[in-house]
Amino acid sequence: MEEKKKHRISPKLVFLHFLAIIFLYTVAGSFITLLFQYVNILIPDPVFYDSYGYYPDIYGPLRFAISSLVVIFPCFILVSWLLNREYKKNPETRQLRLRKWLIYFTLFLAAIIMTGDLVAIINSYLNGELSIRFALKALSFIVVAGTIFGYYFWDVKKDAPAPQSKIVAWIVSIIVGGFVIGAFVLIGSPGEARAYRMDQIRVQNLQEITYAIDDYVVVNQEKPSTLGAMEKSASYNISRDPITNEEYEYNLVGENQYELCATFEHNSQDELEYERGGVRFEPDKNWSHTAGHVCFTNNFKKKDLIK
Repeated sequence: MEEKKKHRISPKLVFLHFLAIIFLYTVAGSFITLLFQYVNILIPDPVFYDSYGYYPDIYGPLRFAISSLVVIFPCFILVSWLLNREYKKNPETRQLRLRKWLIYFTLFLAAIIMTGDLVAIINSYLNGELSIRFALKALSFIVVAGTIFGYYFWDVKKDAPAPQSKIVAWIVSIIVGGFVIGAFVLIGSPGEARAYRMDQIRVQNLQEITYAIDDYVVVNQEKPSTLGAMEKSASYNISRDPITNEEYEYNLVGENQYELCATFEHNSQDELEYERGGVRFEPDKNWSHTAGHVCFTNNFKKKDLIK
């Protein structure tokens, strides 16, 4: 009876294996996404720009990939270390069929997921993606998939945890860490991201105020004297600067024009490139701005009704 117990995989080992499977998929998927976004940023392709000249949402997936790798990759290394420690305590469990079933199940699911990724890569190429981008993405995929399959096929045949597994873990950790640090350099610091977001909010606020002024003029058939007066008299919710909570500057210019002014932290062109990770061919000049105090001139609506 004692002999049989020694040759069974405990629930703890099964649990660790399933954790390792989940972490492996997440790490592999996130790292492939990270590599693909590197290619998208460093080799932009006009074929995939939208009608405004943006490459749609590169930095969003890049941030998510970084977040996943920062949290889940160390967890994967920890779970793998715990598994190896258990196998060192009970070397005979490495030869049990259940363990091999779990490893082959891991590779089976990984093969299905990665086949889907490969289909997506080829589909992008057939849709006109640059050959160099296709080649780099395919190479990234082959290296990641080959490393995963090669390691597990090699490991499943070993009677005991191989000393080389530590070297593999260190090499993989250095590579992943290097690419994550590089991605941080590409997307900038969280403080910089916050500054860009604040500038976007300021532009949105000014646009909303413009709509409110248009509505006020149509309803009251007169120009507002100040934003505060407009807010009080007509119950408009006038947005304020998200950082200082100061009212935006409003000035009457001539008979039928007015200015809305705000203080920005970045140039709008930098902000657009930062947000989408692409090159904007024809920037929208309506709300483009430099860093610092900037005023936008607008026309009043229904000029013939304005007193």
